[in-house]
Amino acid sequence: MAARGLDAVTTAEAVEALSLDKLLVTKWVDGERLAESHAEDVGRLVGVAINAYLTMYLDIGLLHCDPHPGNFLRTPDGRLCILDFGMVTKVPEGVNYKVRTRKHGVAACCFPGSCR
Repeated sequence: MAARGLDAVTTAEAVEALSLDKLLVTKWVDGERLAESHAEDVGRLVGVAINAYLTMYLDIGLLHCDPHPGNFLRTPDGRLCILDFGMVTKVPEGVNYKVRTRKHGVAACCFPGSCR
């Protein structure tokens, strides 16, 4: 994400020596659940999360598919940590282009059958 200007996003570092094809082991990340944090920058980090997901979807073509409150931490240095990459999908080729070129943008794809 840093390469795309999203320095405020981090993930847990993978431990390759312990990971397998269907098991990802990561290092511990210190932080507090974003949904439970009382820090003043929580609103900013929610915006960072939205930008991160749009970047994954529209630019990278891979999408973290488990965005529940337990998978977002606020790190002690004020960054957003996205956890649990056990469910990731590849965005079908052309779908992100359709979203980018729609008159109503992402909102147009929020309803089943609206992104054709």
